[in-house]
Amino acid sequence: DIDYSVSAPLHREAVMHIGMRSDILESRQAAPFGPHRPQLIIVNYDILIPTKPRKDGGKATPGWMPFLKALKPQLVIIDEAHLISNPRSARTQAVKALCRGVPHVLALTGTPITNRPAELWPLLHIIRPDQYPSFWKFAFQFCKPRRTPWGWDFSGASNKSTLKVTIAKWYTPNGISISDEGIKPDVEVKLTDDDTKAN
Repeated sequence: DIDYSVSAPLHREAVMHIGMRSDILESRQAAPFGPHRPQLIIVNYDILIPTKPRKDGGKATPGWMPFLKALKPQLVIIDEAHLISNPRSARTQAVKALCRGVPHVLALTGTPITNRPAELWPLLHIIRPDQYPSFWKFAFQFCKPRRTPWGWDFSGASNKSTLKVTIAKWYTPNGISISDEGIKPDVEVKLTDDDTKAN
């Protein structure tokens, strides 16, 4: 049920770099932790999603969502965030529900979301619902809306430079080091050969 090739390295990195006890959730049926609650919980997207009753008589399960919400997390880190691009998908809806009301939400991805601005909106809405509350407002400003006989088409892109700078300003304190060309890092990180070697 869980891809340990992805999650297990995260577990090791948490211990090595930040000294936090972590736990990797598995299976679709939530179960209580042992006597020591972990500080960091690693969870696969898919086990957040409730399951439907199976044809063989298997019962529906609520997934881990109710259990995780009851813990009142203070920080959610969305890894591989480019996967949260379809607002109608069960995965996106589950992540949105998990992050609702959480004080701090971070999104990480090494895969740029470059196809359409519309695919960026679900993630922006989850991270900063106060700044991106409405898809329609976002779409008419950045998605080059086009009316067709079948309805509105938001597959285009417009005001891309404005969108880039706007996002940069929201996510950089006080708009530091932002220009029309993008974001200049405050601290340059130099990697050694060992840092860049594949694990």
